[in-house]
Amino acid sequence: MKKLSISTLAVIALMAVSSCSKIADILTVDVPTDVSVDLKIPGGSSELKSSGGMAPFDVSETLDIATNPTVIQYQAKIKSIAANGGTVTVKLPGTTPPVMLKDAKLEITNLDTQVILGTWSLESKLYPNGGEVTIGAPTSGSFADISAALDAKAKVKIRLTGSTDFFTAWIMTVTLQTVVKAKVL
Repeated sequence: MKKLSISTLAVIALMAVSSCSKIADILTVDVPTDVSVDLKIPGGSSELKSSGGMAPFDVSETLDIATNPTVIQYQAKIKSIAANGGTVTVKLPGTTPPVMLKDAKLEITNLDTQVILGTWSLESKLYPNGGEVTIGAPTSGSFADISAALDAKAKVKIRLTGSTDFFTAWIMTVTLQTVVKAKVL
């Protein structure tokens, strides 16, 4: 009888432990959180325009996930932050013709460690105003590396390089699709 009660107690304890993790999973929600950075590409020089050339650009901005309103809202309850995709959107002034991008490269770097977390090459082509490109898996690095930096609330630098035939200032918006996993209670 004593062995039966000890066995029963052990089974109940195991059920309680496994139930706690299931309850914790149920009490955790995924909050989709897009974080965006506007990269301002300056206008090119008139010498390049008159010779029919392309104007090179190299712009970057810092993304601080800790200042995101959703991250602030769930700050004490966050279990993890994960990046799982993104987009790049062209914003041209007024009604202008499309912008030609050549050899454009997007790069995300952890500012704390100076490690490049992911790079993407954008197709050399004409991009219309409002044109959006989905960025898939990085050609180097990974979304897991980006997620680890965001989860640690490290600041990241988003950099865009390349050349363009557009000779007035314009904006390229980079949006990272992230998920904040937070405890409800």
